[in-house]
Amino acid sequence: MAMRNSKRLSQSVTVAQATNIQHLGAAFAALRRSGKPVRRIPDALRVRAVRAFSEGVPEGMIREACGLSWIQLKKWRSTAVAHRAPSPPQKPRVLSVVDDKPREAAANEGIQIGIGPWRVSVTHAG
Repeated sequence: MAMRNSKRLSQSVTVAQATNIQHLGAAFAALRRSGKPVRRIPDALRVRAVRAFSEGVPEGMIREACGLSWIQLKKWRSTAVAHRAPSPPQKPRVLSVVDDKPREAAANEGIQIGIGPWRVSVTHAG
């Protein structure tokens, strides 16, 4: 049976991915053979399974190699997306403001910026 799985893996994924999924499957099998009841799969194995999927290994192969249900892998993938590091902030947009009034008069009155239904006012406190 191992030979059949190995042949099927090599046809669908790269050699590195096939090796990775075989090692991952062996890690899941070792966890289940440990004799201890497994209520929760360790985070390290969850991360490896999700990473294998994101690297292009078909979901069915991961489930078969690791003995997972489709709902487990789906939940792990959605959790990984939810906990992904936030993207870096976008560069702020700088808008030019042209005013007909001289600067001295504007400094005493303050500035009001309107964007859609929003208004932002800034006045000098001194």
